[in-house]
Amino acid sequence: MNPLRGESRLLRVFWLYGVLAAVPALIAAFIVPQSLALGLIPFVVGVAGALYFQIALWRCAYNTERRWLGPVVRIAAALSTGVLLIIATTTIVQTVSPPN
Repeated sequence: MNPLRGESRLLRVFWLYGVLAAVPALIAAFIVPQSLALGLIPFVVGVAGALYFQIALWRCAYNTERRWLGPVVRIAAALSTGVLLIIATTTIVQTVSPPN
């Protein structure tokens, strides 16, 4: 079952790749020191994991008995991907640019 090919059930993608995968990422974000080099590692891994989750959600949106969830999940995935990209870009610019 490959969620990137749309072969997984929506419920499985949501709980396994969305909820359970977020727990180690949140723990790592609080444990890793907030230096520039080390602080970017959980950030990059988190963004990559979130993009994987959004793509899997999009492709598996209609793999449920409730057909009305398909468009709702796809709209939510598209919106949250846009927000994720805005947050990632803002964070990278603030991290890399020198302070005034």
